[in-house]
Amino acid sequence: MKLKLVIVGLILALLAIPLAACAQPAPAPAPAPAPAPAPAPAPAPKPAPAPAPAPSAEKITWTFAQFSGATTNAWPFYPIPFYQTWLNEMSGGRITLDTKIDLVPSAEVIMAVIDGRAQIGHQRIPWSSGTFPQFDYLSLPFYFNDALEMYKTVTDPDMQKLMAREYDKVGLVYIADTTFEPEGAIWARKPIKTVDEFKGLKIRTSGLLQTNTLKALGALPLTIQVTELADAIQRGTVDAIATSAMFGAGVGLLDVTTDISLWLVTSDFPGQIIVNKKAFASLPPDLQNTLKAWGERVTKAGTMAGWSHYLATLKWLDRAKIKVTVPDKTEVTKARALAQSSIDLWVKNVGPTANEILAIAGKYASGK
Repeated sequence: MKLKLVIVGLILALLAIPLAACAQPAPAPAPAPAPAPAPAPAPAPKPAPAPAPAPSAEKITWTFAQFSGATTNAWPFYPIPFYQTWLNEMSGGRITLDTKIDLVPSAEVIMAVIDGRAQIGHQRIPWSSGTFPQFDYLSLPFYFNDALEMYKTVTDPDMQKLMAREYDKVGLVYIADTTFEPEGAIWARKPIKTVDEFKGLKIRTSGLLQTNTLKALGALPLTIQVTELADAIQRGTVDAIATSAMFGAGVGLLDVTTDISLWLVTSDFPGQIIVNKKAFASLPPDLQNTLKAWGERVTKAGTMAGWSHYLATLKWLDRAKIKVTVPDKTEVTKARALAQSSIDLWVKNVGPTANEILAIAGKYASGK
């Protein structure tokens, strides 16, 4: 019996072997799922912007060098200190300008600001054009025809950057332009209708560009002090005075001449307000911004006011006992061609910066 059981067990074992060989292998266990990625950390909050500088409580008084009080075009600064009062109000009473007339000779205001004798100054640029010709571009002859062209030029962002760069080189900060009026009224005892009539004419001039321009027209330029202009005509020292219509009337030329001939030998008799670089850096940021904003207002107000006075003066002179002559366009074209040599000399004196200036001014100047 036992033997039968053993035989049956062996048979069953032999039958199980092929069946196991035919069976599919058991599937491998599925891999464990990858752990879910950790959530990205939330971005750190941006730092809050720095607060605007708190207004300074410090009160500052600066010496303001103003050119000669003998000039009528000083009126916005002295004796009615309109612009100075404006700055004081804009700064909340923190900046006061102590105006000094004739602290230095009129041509040296810019040097007084550079060396710190004054923290701020108003310089008529043609008077210093021998030393700083790059700042005298508004004086270019027969170039700008009106105040709007000049205003667009001086406020052009590229011109603002250029002037800031050039003033920085000499230790100054540019603040404002104070364009005035054309320095193109030829006061004499006869009309000057043609270019040929300039030949041999003894004429008082002011500034390097004007002097070179009248030389190019054939005149004989002379330097005469502002307070002696009327006497120079009366004595015959000069035949004519080149200045502005309003200024000439203000210094008595109406009494000693009979004619004004309008030749745009100097587009403008410009001025600029500049600040000593170290003095500017010493101001708190809010007052630096205030000073710049004041400069923008002065530029706009000064340009438009000066030109309005010029036009009003021409109307007034037309009714006075003086003859106003406007030359024919053909003669003006001749004069402009001759005056190009004066512009070329200015370009040479200024150097590469001159071409940058002309590229910007040329966008607005109709007389270029």
